[in-house]
Amino acid sequence: MAIISDRITKWESDIEDLWVRLKVTEGKRQRILNICAVYLPPPVQQNTLDNFLEGVSALMDSGGEDTIIAGDFNLSFIGWNLDENLGHTACTTARNYANRLGYSLIDFMSENNILQLNTVKNCYDKTLDLIFSNFYGGSVNESSTPMTKVDLYYPPLEITISNITPHLLTDKRKSKLNFRRANYTLINRKLRDTDWITVFSGLTDVDDMVRVLYSRIYSLIDEFVPISRAKNSRFPIWFSRSLIKLLNEKEKIRQRYKRFKNPRDHYEYKLLDDRARIAIRDCYKTYITKTEQNITNNPKIFWSFVKARKSKSSHIPSTMYLGDNVATSGEEISKQFAAHFSSNFIPSLYVILSLKGNC
Repeated sequence: MAIISDRITKWESDIEDLWVRLKVTEGKRQRILNICAVYLPPPVQQNTLDNFLEGVSALMDSGGEDTIIAGDFNLSFIGWNLDENLGHTACTTARNYANRLGYSLIDFMSENNILQLNTVKNCYDKTLDLIFSNFYGGSVNESSTPMTKVDLYYPPLEITISNITPHLLTDKRKSKLNFRRANYTLINRKLRDTDWITVFSGLTDVDDMVRVLYSRIYSLIDEFVPISRAKNSRFPIWFSRSLIKLLNEKEKIRQRYKRFKNPRDHYEYKLLDDRARIAIRDCYKTYITKTEQNITNNPKIFWSFVKARKSKSSHIPSTMYLGDNVATSGEEISKQFAAHFSSNFIPSLYVILSLKGNC
């Protein structure tokens, strides 16, 4: 196994955070793990926490790689209880986070499917060092061999990673016919001007007539109905256009403040952040109400909501192996599955019995 590490300075913010990318190679297989060490000095300011969490969210949206964030967030008012429902990995659920700082952290965890792995408490029954992960297979324990003198507030921790999730196969953007933008005037004109008696002349079988009819209809669809490609959005389905525009504007102001440190930009960012929080809550409530009211008449709205809550990637790794063969695309992976299953089944043998005599 080979491990190559690189510091990623462009990901680091103006607070005390350090980013390192690990490339773990074992044979032909390679895994990527991003590790961030961070310290938020007390008292933690709302804009400091928000800036850091929003930067991490943007990285996760763009990369989709395994990430661990470890550090002292100085949010000791949040309690962490061991979640017994996840037996395959030790993680926690938060309690006592009913303030703006707590809500910001919990919202960040919910939006990015983040787990908090540290269950080790200090001598005052508090958890100051938080270990966040966006994948299963990690665990945190108190170290039995500390490298320095033990601080009572910060017990030494060991992070064990038993599984690093491979890159997942991304869904292809599907194209579909956009009947809303079809040119129905020309379609009606073409159908009206068609000499159907001549078209059906010489045909005596009704099935042949139906095939000819459908052939004409399909040719008109190909000619006058445009094709639209579905767009992949990093925003949830319930976000309105005005809210997306507001979030993009907020991100521009954040980048500008990070670069120039202008107090006016910071004030404008705070205003946009408050407006965005209210808009997100209102859009979500409106979408839920609309879904509940129309679920009997239009169940597709409900399933669109369920799909939006899922991961944007499939659960199929982007690279799969069958013996010495490597597949890196959806088509190649499908062929490997077909080859594997066909080699494990015996073709059916059909025996025709000739029965003589009366039945």
